[in-house]
This record gives sequence, structure tokens and C-alpha cells, in this order.
Amino acid sequence: MLLDDSIKIEVKADRMTYKTNNICIEYECNNKPSGISRTEASIYCYYVVKPDMGYDLYKISIEDIKAMITNNLYKRSMNGGDGWRSKFYLFDISHFRKYQIII
Repeated sequence: MLLDDSIKIEVKADRMTYKTNNICIEYECNNKPSGISRTEASIYCYYVVKPDMGYDLYKISIEDIKAMITNNLYKRSMNGGDGWRSKFYLFDISHFRKYQIII
């Protein structure tokens, strides 16, 4: 099977989502656009790591995430990451349920 090397995928893993039911999407770091604001990917894969080392996987288009942002479906914007230098959109995981991949 040949793979189309023009398709780019951004992959994230988060251990806190399992506890908080929140998904964080970065958009700025060090006062510069980053994450969703700069990605060249067309697909976003988000692994929710569980305490038993299992995981849930969500696969969503960057276009759909940007539409969710435009429609203000996030709870709030917040700072986080190393030294609180990053900014994130904080989404309730319920907005991503329809994108869950059952493995």
C-alpha cells in the first residue's frame, strides 16, 4: 500500500485529560503563534492516556478544530506548559466524542 506523503498529521498525548475531561489545544507560545495557529497538518490525533496505560484516540481535522474555535465551543483560553509560556483553548471532551477512534 502506498502512503500519500502530502498528508501531515499532528499527534498529541495527554495524561491529564482522563482526569479532567478537558482537551487543550495550544495556539500560542512565547507570545508567538504556535500549535493550531501554525500547524501544517490537516489531521490532529489526540491520545488520552489512561492510568492503566491504555488510551482513547481522537482523530479530527484541523479544519473542524478551527471551526470549533471560531464558534467559541471552548470553555476558556488559559496559560500553561513549561513556565506558563503557552496559551491553550480548553475544550470539554464531549466536543470530540464523535471523532473517537475505537481500537
